[in-house]
Amino acid sequence: MRLYFGITIFVALTAAIVLAVGWVAYHLARIAICITRDARASRRPSRQLQHPELGTLSGESGLWGGEVQRDDRVIRFCIAGSELEPDIALIQRLRAAISRFPELERTALEFLCVQEPDVQQGEFTFQSMDFLWKHKPDSFALEFTLAGDDDGIWRVEFEEGRPKFAGRDD
Repeated sequence: MRLYFGITIFVALTAAIVLAVGWVAYHLARIAICITRDARASRRPSRQLQHPELGTLSGESGLWGGEVQRDDRVIRFCIAGSELEPDIALIQRLRAAISRFPELERTALEFLCVQEPDVQQGEFTFQSMDFLWKHKPDSFALEFTLAGDDDGIWRVEFEEGRPKFAGRDD
């Protein structure tokens, strides 16, 4: 009986370690992508494209950024694509998300404050809406800054319109 208990504990701890290592590797890869993107930005000028609804889009290394103004708010965004243009399916998802931005922002902040109960909802400032995964068009993230936390970006990742993960990137 003790042997089975010991094996069970060993398997559970091994699974927990594998999950933790995977989580850390995932976030380190995201940081590496941002560092690479920033390094490439300093070497060559970005490509520009005029979109009829989203305005001027600047693209580089398959990522396109821009901003739109809705209801006296500036909504910055980043969207995946190719070197030549942003992904059409992601543009459609972005347009739908912009149309319901106040609801998405409120939902994200409520979710973030539940995950991080020591901070208040009003302390966050919206930074960007990101559609970065062409293979997962129903997944996107909202990024925020937090007053007094100058080095961090707080993210709420959505899947199928609902928040699934909240965290802080350095």
